[in-house]
Amino acid sequence: MVVFIFCRSVEVTPIHKRVVLLCVIILFIVFLFQKETPITISGFKDSIRGFEDTAPQQKVLAQEVVICTQNMYRLGAKNFAVKKQLQSLLDRMLKAKCDIIAVQEIPKEKSGQAHHVLSQVSRELSKRRGLSVHQGFSFIIADSNDSYITNAVLYRSSLARVLLVEHWANDALPRLWKNARRYSYARGPLAILFQLKTGHRIFLVNDHFKSKSNAYKDRSDTSYELMRIASAMGIRKKIFRYQSSGESEIIEVFLGDRNTGKNGASALILSGKRGLDDFKPGGNCRVSHKGRAQCDMGSLQNTFSGEFYEEKGRSKMVPLLEFSNEKNLVSLYTYKRGRKKSILDEIYMSPEDLWAVKDRVGRYRVGTEGTMRQGSDHLLTWVKLSLESGL
Repeated sequence: MVVFIFCRSVEVTPIHKRVVLLCVIILFIVFLFQKETPITISGFKDSIRGFEDTAPQQKVLAQEVVICTQNMYRLGAKNFAVKKQLQSLLDRMLKAKCDIIAVQEIPKEKSGQAHHVLSQVSRELSKRRGLSVHQGFSFIIADSNDSYITNAVLYRSSLARVLLVEHWANDALPRLWKNARRYSYARGPLAILFQLKTGHRIFLVNDHFKSKSNAYKDRSDTSYELMRIASAMGIRKKIFRYQSSGESEIIEVFLGDRNTGKNGASALILSGKRGLDDFKPGGNCRVSHKGRAQCDMGSLQNTFSGEFYEEKGRSKMVPLLEFSNEKNLVSLYTYKRGRKKSILDEIYMSPEDLWAVKDRVGRYRVGTEGTMRQGSDHLLTWVKLSLESGL
């Protein structure tokens, strides 16, 4: 305003033409800076210890969220075309319309390598989705006990805000029995609490269990299944801390690469079909050389059934791909070795929250995307949630 008064006080003569022109330019600049400039959070650098966004969020009546998990097959660290691998992985994420993506096997051998890889993925994914900088994908990288790979989560910034970030890599795992070996997480679970615009909260945990490679080195002769059991117990204990808080609007989701099939002992532990006591000396089950649970035929909950998972109870976690195969009469898998197909990459939710996964005719909206060996040796797994505000 001061500039405008000054300009009007100047008599426009040939001598003052330059002054008038300068005033016009200044007015234009002032006009631009009076416009509202958006304040955004665009991405994270390396590992984040904790973050809480206290900015007000306008509540919406309904929201759909697609949550995915993908083993990235050490993107950028293998001896083949990085661009081709990246495009194959992006094609999967785009086809599934992923909003939140738990990723495993992000290379971290070199300093800043994980951040560089995820920056490239989030940038390309945002670009191909047609999202602006403040609407696009950000990421959080987990702490990891593995010198070569780590876990991370990508999420669409405009979809939800982050309330809490936890890194569990250094947490002590429960002993399987007295005087048993104390195991540690192979990599490190990453836990994030998201706040959606409907008012719902999603507590998401992403991990990558120890694989069966070099099984001959495992002194327990279970292909490292005891280590995976300990990891499963540690994660269940943490998740139930939120389940017991009594907040009904918190939806707990565990997902990632569990590196064991549906009959693996750790898979039964995760779902709640078996407890730790079942695998202790004198219990109803034992772990085979290949990591499978071998239980007495007459023991409780010996077989998988949809009825078990549909029973209400926060102590249970439903493996959605396995459950969908049974209920939707399909045959989904995420990993193939030779002719053998298995589900290694799974998404778990509580039976209390399955209402968000069903479509109008009662089918479970769960699936896989990708072609085996194109981009990764694991397929992408996804689940679609439909949430409505209580207002």
